Amino acid sequence: LGHADEARSEYTRALTVWQNALGPNHPQVARALNNLGNIANDAGRYDEAESYFLRAVHIWEAALGPHAVTLSMPFSNLGIVASRRGELEKAREYYGKAIAIIAAARGPEHPSLFSPYHGLGSVEFTAKQYQASFDSYRQALTVLEKSAGPSHPELSLALCGMAKASLELNQVAAAQSYAERARALAEKGFGPEHPVFADSLRRLGDVALAQGDPAKAVALLERAVRLRQSGHEDPS
Repeated sequence: LGHADEARSEYTRALTVWQNALGPNHPQVARALNNLGNIANDAGRYDEAESYFLRAVHIWEAALGPHAVTLSMPFSNLGIVASRRGELEKAREYYGKAIAIIAAARGPEHPSLFSPYHGLGSVEFTAKQYQASFDSYRQALTVLEKSAGPSHPELSLALCGMAKASLELNQVAAAQSYAERARALAEKGFGPEHPVFADSLRRLGDVALAQGDPAKAVALLERAVRLRQSGHEDPS
């Protein structure tokens, strides 16, 4: 079995154990369902993933109340599912719920807001709402930078998003600045073979193209493509 199949088998077994020991509506059952949903989502089985996540929401809401911070996990995951399906309004709704729950429970600057803000930025970009996309990516940057400092490598994810949104807003100099910082952070924190580093090169290639330097753009974009062909998923 592959790693994903092994994990699915383990979580399925755990689900059965918890259901038998604690009943079908115990919060621990919801945790197992959420884990199974993540595996299904990563495998592209979106209907299955959505079913697991919705069941987790139902159990956690009933057991812990509608404002429990634990609910932010399945709501963020449902946002990912909806986004990958192209259901942008649903994705906005789910990410919005996750953000509201975390902000109310932990405050508006908690680092756990990074993921749903980043996801929302991607949704808005796909919807061609470039200012809203930039704002969401910038919020993701802000919450993580305040807690982890200006050198945390995951900041490069938000910076790449800010760069691509800035380009669509015709803010080329700003896009270049964000992409260069993303490249430096990703190379230092993740290494030059990582998909986030490749994404920063892609953004710099787009900047070079916007600046009228096609030779530089091609070199950067070809390097980014070679890295992505190594089998890594595009993080954007």
